Amino acid sequence: MNEARRAQVLAVAADVFARTAITPKALAEIARMSKEQIIEELIAHNMERTFTVLRQVETAPGPVLESLIDAVPAGVERNLDREPGAVELELMAEAVRNPKVAESLRAADSAARRRLSELLTGARGSLRRCDADELEGRIEVLFALFSGLRIRALMNPSLNRDALIAAVRPVVRRVLTPGS
Repeated sequence: MNEARRAQVLAVAADVFARTAITPKALAEIARMSKEQIIEELIAHNMERTFTVLRQVETAPGPVLESLIDAVPAGVERNLDREPGAVELELMAEAVRNPKVAESLRAADSAARRRLSELLTGARGSLRRCDADELEGRIEVLFALFSGLRIRALMNPSLNRDALIAAVRPVVRRVLTPGS
């Protein structure tokens, strides 16, 4: 089994085991799953990870901008991590071939962008007065920045993570600061 496929199966297994524990029944459930079911589970698993971060930002005290800046190291590490990165790249490749997967990924992305938009325009958000098009553009820049890290990790596995985090923080601040 190749590494990306192994990572996919492990991610699905982790999700199933989190719901049901490691039992013969859970193992049988995983064995019966179709490729499509595994892909849907992976998308749901990735969405849960994203929404967990957004919930942490939401519940942190102070401005949302500062909470997002504080989350940069974890976001960089998550997007540079080899196994989840390989799984996400595999999902993207599958989306090119399979319109249903593409639609599921787009729906997940839309939900994440919508939630981030709500946080950024809420009472503690830095972009409360930003018009909808500008807000959308700023969020797209953030998503492109973080999802692009997966490709950078593949192309340059020895990249300096600390230096990258130090460079990403001011970029996030600038993208999410009104008037910049």
